[in-house]
Amino acid sequence: MWIRQISSRTREPGPNELITACEIPQLPEEYLAKLQIYKATKLQSCSTVPYFVQDYSASFPPFSASVQLKLPIGTAQLGISATQSRRRNLQTNPKKTEHLLALDGAKERLHLFKGNLLEEANPKKTEHLLALDGAKERLHLFKGNLLEEGSFDSMVDGCDGVFHTASPCFFTTSDPQAELIDPALKGTLNVLGSCAKSPTVKRVVLTSSMSAVTCTGRPRTPDEITDETWFSDPEFCKENKLWYQLSKTLAEDAAWKFAKEKGIDMVVINPSMVVGPLLQPTLNSSAAGILELINGSQTYPNASYGWINVKDVANAHIQAYEIPSASGRYCLVERMAHFSEVVKILHELYPSFQLPEKVAGGKPYIPAKQVSKEKAKTLGIDFISLEEGLKEIVESLTQKKFVGM
Repeated sequence: MWIRQISSRTREPGPNELITACEIPQLPEEYLAKLQIYKATKLQSCSTVPYFVQDYSASFPPFSASVQLKLPIGTAQLGISATQSRRRNLQTNPKKTEHLLALDGAKERLHLFKGNLLEEANPKKTEHLLALDGAKERLHLFKGNLLEEGSFDSMVDGCDGVFHTASPCFFTTSDPQAELIDPALKGTLNVLGSCAKSPTVKRVVLTSSMSAVTCTGRPRTPDEITDETWFSDPEFCKENKLWYQLSKTLAEDAAWKFAKEKGIDMVVINPSMVVGPLLQPTLNSSAAGILELINGSQTYPNASYGWINVKDVANAHIQAYEIPSASGRYCLVERMAHFSEVVKILHELYPSFQLPEKVAGGKPYIPAKQVSKEKAKTLGIDFISLEEGLKEIVESLTQKKFVGM
């Protein structure tokens, strides 16, 4: 995603006027529009409000969707580069799409860049975005190919900030190189390559993962605290066939090397398992896992994960761009919790649910490790509780009629 900043002038813009780029001003309250989706925070320097959306895509080959917004004079112009990797088989090899959206401003005066992606893409993948109040007048989708060098050049040109937010996410694959590693690694380098060519890009915010942090293979004690200095070991990932974890590790490592070589100001966000409300009509990986628990599964996984609310993830991305002193990596984990704790929370929230009582395999629990929150707090993240995130995700599953299917 990119953010282009717009001039602060007192006169009203014309019906189709485009504004030149300069510093973001402090916005008056009257410019604030009705906020949609997942409101995160009002930022210090402008009224941008971030949103984070997850989705699956189901066709091949990989491509990227980008969105550009036009706001009135005196507001920040926002654009989105939301990469979507698509595959033939949604059920057996889903790939997660993550969109970072920031929608704000006086909606009746927003202007549109016209695009052609909607004629080529499955409408079901975008209609939930177009259904948002004012979105049809604001959103513009561009087509791009993650594996094609230079595909993002024209999209990035003239923008101040770029958010590269997506990578294929699934855990069963017959060809990890083609299905996971190449889109993650080459896609990241191609987006960064376009940023390096643009004289206007001031900062890149890259969405990585805790998978690029915690897969070290070394023994750990329950009281040992993981932080941003940890990096996953690619050889350990290969030996254990942790292909998604390997793809995120290689992509982030390559991004840091490229950014250093080209002098790109880059900040990396490392989210854990994301929970919270769903915008899209389809399931993402975390929602699918919760749905399985409440839809009659006999066992729960013997696994411990870090958990983070989708609204905190959105906030962290925007703050990482907005705060001048932001740098390096930021681990996003509200808490580490075994699935037994997740089941316990769900039972307390929804006593009528028939939840699993046994752990898969009957083995001793894999203990939850600890992750430091200290650096993430410098972005102003307050951390929404896992309890709230699980409640929100179940409410979304119920509203979208997934529960009971």
